[in-house]
Amino acid sequence: MSETAEIGKAELKTLRGLAERIRTGDEGAHNNLGVFYFKRGLFDEAVSEFKKAIAIDPKFEVARSNILHALEKVGGTDAAVKTLLESVMSQPNDIDVRMELASAYGSLGMHQDAAEQYLHCLNLDPENKDAHTSLGIMLKNTGLYHDAVRELQIARRSGVGSPELHLTLGECFYNLGQYDLAMTSVNRALEDDPELSAAHFLLSFVYGEQQKVDMAGEEMKPAIRLDSSFSKARANLGLDY
Repeated sequence: MSETAEIGKAELKTLRGLAERIRTGDEGAHNNLGVFYFKRGLFDEAVSEFKKAIAIDPKFEVARSNILHALEKVGGTDAAVKTLLESVMSQPNDIDVRMELASAYGSLGMHQDAAEQYLHCLNLDPENKDAHTSLGIMLKNTGLYHDAVRELQIARRSGVGSPELHLTLGECFYNLGQYDLAMTSVNRALEDDPELSAAHFLLSFVYGEQQKVDMAGEEMKPAIRLDSSFSKARANLGLDY
């Protein structure tokens, strides 16, 4: 979420009116309103909306991530993690609480701590697809690419087939220098979500490693169209697109 902007009393009244009209059970609307509050500097209101979204869908990862950013703004991140830790200590076999703590660690960039909690979750439930997937992502973030591939492939064999999973596998294979496998995984991600900008971006680099410069340049075009921040890669690739 980006920098905040000032908000007037009239706009605040309008936003609160919108909040009252959100239909029951619409977690996405609560999350989106929370993001809007956050960008206007209304962090307490943002936390409230993210809580409503999570109450509707406890596995809503975007809202769970957003609420940690909002809590940090109001000085509550440490308190939130402390509360989760206390819950884990009092309920060590509650996998939902451990998953929430792991997600909190991951959102704060504490990937090693997150990985440890996901491992605890897998000790409690070895078949937990979400834990295998999230552990794979955390292992990738700590540079343990072989271990990450193992966990992600377990999740995939269990039926998980999200674009994000395939993209993460592609990142791991790319960093391991296994470019053919990286291309296969990234293309699979793009089959599921052609608008996944990060997948186009990574595929451009895969082509670059394979000395397919023209194809790398072509693949970078949709990446930049979908996410202008990728234009900064231009100097690194030395391409004209």
